[in-house]
Amino acid sequence: MLACMLMTAREAHSQMIELTAAGIVRGTFLTRVVDANTIDLFTGVSPRPSFTIRLARIDAPEHDQPYGDEAHQHLSDLLQEEYVLSCSARETDVDGRWLANCGAVNSAMVIDGAAWAYVPPSCQCLASAACSAFLMPLQEDERQARAARRGLWALPAAIPPWQWRAIKKAAQRFRRETLSIEGWISDIGPEGQVH
Repeated sequence: MLACMLMTAREAHSQMIELTAAGIVRGTFLTRVVDANTIDLFTGVSPRPSFTIRLARIDAPEHDQPYGDEAHQHLSDLLQEEYVLSCSARETDVDGRWLANCGAVNSAMVIDGAAWAYVPPSCQCLASAACSAFLMPLQEDERQARAARRGLWALPAAIPPWQWRAIKKAAQRFRRETLSIEGWISDIGPEGQVH
């Protein structure tokens, strides 16, 4: 079954992850890195992932953005280094992925300059002790990575992935809303009609 699993789960690795989700040990899985902060977990029974986890408290470059491929490869390399990686998750995101803290992997992505420390909107305007304790270590890791110009911080202008996604979304909306008009415009009606 393992050989079949590796063939059907493209680029799956035999590295194991122990996932505890919502307080329940869910098992040990084969892994496949989807992008620089998302990992599919397989039991070996089905070619479809049993669970998908998103590394919590970080945001890595998108695959089509500068340093996206390098960040993806870096996460793959980090997973290969661990014999058994323990991840814990309490909740899912809007896409149904478990938001997981996978110990040193989350931190290493930021320390090595492969991801930003993610500050949730609920903490962006708050200076609460709970937010500070939750975010401070990763923010300090990001500050050090920036200062040392590690990874994506060596780029001339690193664009955070949330801005990259917003720019792409705006560009797509602009392309949909932009009309190509040929000829002369003789009049524009009161409700924007072009004559």
